[in-house]
Amino acid sequence: MALTLPAADRIVEPMPLVLVVEDEPQIAEILEGYLRSSGYRTERAGNGSAALNLFRAAHPDLILLDVMLPELGGLEVLKVVRQESTVPVIMLTARTEELDKLLALELGADDYVTKPFRPREVVARVKAVLRRSQPPGQGAPLRLGALELDPLRASVQVGDTALK
Repeated sequence: MALTLPAADRIVEPMPLVLVVEDEPQIAEILEGYLRSSGYRTERAGNGSAALNLFRAAHPDLILLDVMLPELGGLEVLKVVRQESTVPVIMLTARTEELDKLLALELGADDYVTKPFRPREVVARVKAVLRRSQPPGQGAPLRLGALELDPLRASVQVGDTALK
């Protein structure tokens, strides 16, 4: 016998928030469109100062960070973010030199994608980095007596009875 909970009582897994830091509006819009269609929420900053403000206010799950930004460059933003957080950061940049990539990775970037890029590849990299950044056991079913909560399946079960 299945029991149905009212919609307000259903367990809903929050959609991860991605902070897109890009000073070229067309690129930012394309990235946000692909991310949203893949189930992510997005916030956007067009310069380094705004990026740090949004990072501190919104607490994103991941940051897509352009290297060449007005006001405060992406590498400077990355340094500050690393001083304050372990949030995953994927660099997006037109800079293709090996030294630029190595510097970003040494400063704490989790990945480095060069422009031009394919938006679907960026979304795949976001998924991969977020998957690796989750602590072990996160999302595992929680049990208390006969009650079982499974956040990955968004299900609740009491004994043999599934609640939907």
